[in-house]
Amino acid sequence: MKYLILSLLFSISVGAAPQAHDTQKTQTIMTNMDIITALKLNPTVIDKEIGVGIVNVSNEQIEEIHELSHAAKRCAGYQTLEDGIAINQHDSILSDLKNIVNRHKKAENLSILGKPLTYNSRIDEAVSMIDAENIRSWVEWLSSYNDRYHAGKTPNAHVEEMETRLKAMIAASSIEARVERITHKRTQQNSLKVIIPGTERPEEIVVLGGHFDSINRFYILPSPGADDNASGTSSLVEALRVLLTQGQQPKRTIEFMWYAAEEVGLWGSSDIANSYKQTNKDVIAVLQLDMTLYPGDGERKFGNTSDFTSPWLRQIISDLNSLYVNGVELESACGYGCSDHASWYRQGYPAAFPMESTFNGSNKKIHTTDDIISSSSSFDHAAMFGELAVAFAIELGDNDLRQPY
Repeated sequence: MKYLILSLLFSISVGAAPQAHDTQKTQTIMTNMDIITALKLNPTVIDKEIGVGIVNVSNEQIEEIHELSHAAKRCAGYQTLEDGIAINQHDSILSDLKNIVNRHKKAENLSILGKPLTYNSRIDEAVSMIDAENIRSWVEWLSSYNDRYHAGKTPNAHVEEMETRLKAMIAASSIEARVERITHKRTQQNSLKVIIPGTERPEEIVVLGGHFDSINRFYILPSPGADDNASGTSSLVEALRVLLTQGQQPKRTIEFMWYAAEEVGLWGSSDIANSYKQTNKDVIAVLQLDMTLYPGDGERKFGNTSDFTSPWLRQIISDLNSLYVNGVELESACGYGCSDHASWYRQGYPAAFPMESTFNGSNKKIHTTDDIISSSSSFDHAAMFGELAVAFAIELGDNDLRQPY
């Protein structure tokens, strides 16, 4: 209840939409069994094998889920389902997720992961162009906003400025590219997308994304979000800069995305992934960058998230790391809905999520006023994710690789 009161105070102080904290309103979410058990929620359906359930919750219960998730260093920790889904569809939704998980487990057990990657000098050159100081500059700018909360007084202030900056980057390049703003029904905050059309197979899409909203676990306080997720946002921007600088149009379409309202149930990415599925878009692969600044397990050591991700893409990340980046890869797991890759994974698209450390080693100061640039921040570490991202974009953007199962 105390977090609901703080939330109501926040809505008064910064002008959040009243419905965002209406205790009478309910929503349907997918979340982890540990959350369901801890809060004694009543799921409509649950699957113990994959550890996920679907539950109807009030916004007061959402506040309690936020507190549990924030304490566990999860972004969101749940995914809000689309409006209009009837309760008799819940079984089917969870069954579809379980089928994806089991298909991936079977492929991994049988080692059906495709051929190892081979060296590409263009990727090596691109990786060498990633500049940690450019990432620093972007993180400094984005974290200078008092908050980037989706229901704040100015939820699109950083969106508008970032759109202007991205357009300037594109204008200075010889590559054909464009910026689009994406609106959402559940939030006034917009997502951003940069589209680089493919020359040979433009209908095949490679997505690289990360959220650029922020949240404070006590809503009335600032949420600079330097690590979560100005860092992943900035590592992606630097990868985009290198692609634009190299000036080579990809064979497949590459889309960079910065999602709205991730911190409250993956709203932005869920809308986009669902829309892509409904229109039968051919998404080859999705890379998620969320938190790249804190080397919790040591410099250039990263967690390659093993749950609710594609084994094929995890292997791609491993190969790219071995060929070009030379980081130390650690296996990690973070549960369902810990970041935007879950939105794509649920729709059946191959997704991967390398992050700053193992889940247990990640930054304990996220979702607080202390998520700022500090002595524990490492822009060389964040640059490693820019290197992985640009390698991912070129490798998958220029060949015919596809998940083999």
